[in-house]
Amino acid sequence: MSPLGWAVRIPWVLLAVAAPLGAQTTSPMPAPAQRQRAMLLESASAGDRVGYYLYLPPAYDRDTTTRFPLLVFLHGIGERGNGTSELPRVLKFGPPRSIERGRDFPFIIITPQLPARAGHWPVALVDDVIREANRIARVDSARIYLTGLSDGGDASWNYAMAHPSVPAAIVPIASEASPRGICAMRGVPVWAFHGERDKDVKLAVEQRLVDALNACQPPPDEPARLTVYAGAGHLVWTRTYEGSDSVDIYAWLLAHHR
Repeated sequence: MSPLGWAVRIPWVLLAVAAPLGAQTTSPMPAPAQRQRAMLLESASAGDRVGYYLYLPPAYDRDTTTRFPLLVFLHGIGERGNGTSELPRVLKFGPPRSIERGRDFPFIIITPQLPARAGHWPVALVDDVIREANRIARVDSARIYLTGLSDGGDASWNYAMAHPSVPAAIVPIASEASPRGICAMRGVPVWAFHGERDKDVKLAVEQRLVDALNACQPPPDEPARLTVYAGAGHLVWTRTYEGSDSVDIYAWLLAHHR
C-alpha cells in the first residue's frame, strides 16, 4: 500500500486520519478540486495550517514501489488566501490549471497556497512543503523541481540559493531576487522566462541573476538559460506552462537529476 494508502482517493478522510486521535478539528476543510487532492499542512514556519493541492501521476497507484519526481508549483502574490475556502485561487495558472483541464503529468505536483497575511514566500515554508511531500508520497529525492511565477519565481531562486542540494532544476518566470550568494546554486540548472516589456519586474533584474550565475567561478555545470518573450509584459507564464511557443519545460526538468 502506498504511503497515502486508500485515503489517496478520499481527501476528506485523509485529513481526518491525519489529525491526532481525540483532537478537535476546528479549522475548515480546504475546497476540493476536480483532479487534485485538497489537503492541509501544519507549517511551523507559517505558524498555521497551509492548504495545498496534491496531484499524483496516473502510474502512481499502478506502480506501488516506484518513486516519482516532485514538482513544486509556487503561485504569484495575487493567489494568496486562507488555505481553505480560498484555496481554488491557486488553480488559476500553471500546472494545477492544466491538470483541472484534463492534462496528465509524470510528476507528483504539490501546489501550496501562501497565507494571505504573508508578503512573500518564506524559504522555510517552501522547505516545509517539500518535507510534507516526502512524508505523504513516494518522492524521488534526486528529482525535485521548483517552478513559480512572479513572487513564486522569486521563491524558486531564493530556495535554490538557500538549499542548493535539494532541487535538481528550477524554472522561475517573471521573477526577481538578490544575486547575493548565487554561486552557492551553481549546481542547480536554471531555465528562466521573462517578458521583454515587463513593467512589474524589469527584464534587467532577471537577466542580472542569470548573468551572475553564469559568471560564478567555477562556472555552473550547465549554463543558466533565459528565454525572453519579445514585446510581452509580465503575464508570460501561461504560454510557458502550456508550451504555446514550442517550449517544453517539463521534458527539460525531467532531463535533470541530482
